[in-house]
Amino acid sequence: MKDLLRHHGRLDLELIENFITVLKPFKDATVLMSSQRLVTASLLKPLLAQLMAVSKPSNGEQAILHQAKANLFNDLEKRYRYNKQTKLLLD
Repeated sequence: MKDLLRHHGRLDLELIENFITVLKPFKDATVLMSSQRLVTASLLKPLLAQLMAVSKPSNGEQAILHQAKANLFNDLEKRYRYNKQTKLLLD
């Protein structure tokens, strides 16, 4: 039983560490953007690329992490879908 609890504890810790890895760039981007007096468009493209990359789901992940990343990725894709408004910022 103790071995089972230790195993689950390691899996939970691994999951938490993975979530931190995924969410930290979102925190960093928020802090960066909110600390700027004037946000320039040149910041948006690299930040968005980084957020898209870290939130892209990959095979072999725990299901809950995979779904969370998919939700983040899909939301970013929906919000910043290429259109006339985003073309000015992201080109």
